[in-house]
Amino acid sequence: MKSWPLVLVGFCMWILPSIAQSQTVVNPKILEWTAPDHAITSKYEVGYFLGSATDPFQMVDIPVSAVIAGTGIYTTGLPRPALGNFTAKLKACGTAAGGGVVCSDWSNATGPFVLNPAAPTGFNAR
Repeated sequence: MKSWPLVLVGFCMWILPSIAQSQTVVNPKILEWTAPDHAITSKYEVGYFLGSATDPFQMVDIPVSAVIAGTGIYTTGLPRPALGNFTAKLKACGTAAGGGVVCSDWSNATGPFVLNPAAPTGFNAR
């Protein structure tokens, strides 16, 4: 009877990594978020993170004009600045009193995703 918890832990250690790996999105196209201060935001910054890094290896500005407002949900196309395996985080930025820009902290990270080259189209042999 006492081996039951060990069997359960062993099963979880075996199955959970395979579940996590199967949830990696390949070539996502859309970023989606909620933004309580969207009305005073002048731009968003998306940061691309490698592994467990705390600093992004690359950042891309997303102008508010490129954001589609839904019912409390905001979306935009995912910028594709580089290829590889990433997570992404988002910051909201606005104009500070007296000028300058002030940004929020980073959002939580997306799940893992992979950006691969898009397949060529219109390929023919003549």
